[in-house]
Amino acid sequence: MMPRGGATWRRRTRLAGSSEQGILAVSIASTRMLLAHGFLAPVFEAFGRHQVVVDFVPTREVSISVIVDDTTRLSEGVAELESIGHIEVRPGLAVAAADRPTAR
Repeated sequence: MMPRGGATWRRRTRLAGSSEQGILAVSIASTRMLLAHGFLAPVFEAFGRHQVVVDFVPTREVSISVIVDDTTRLSEGVAELESIGHIEVRPGLAVAAADRPTAR
């Protein structure tokens, strides 16, 4: 559809965002993750076996962090993950995320 009367289209940018405070992050760092496929599967399998619900997953080249709300069974999952890489548990963090919808 074209605009009428010589008008021009102006693209508007919409941004959706959210934030949360008081969260806990579990970071797993391993050089075995660099350029490797299948590294994340055992991480999520361990969390699944221990019924740890993961809310948000930021990744880097040699590390993954997971944001967890319910820490009831977290210690068992973290103990299992220690064979994969260096584990760091960081409570009391905040996370912010932003997303722009794709054009149709």
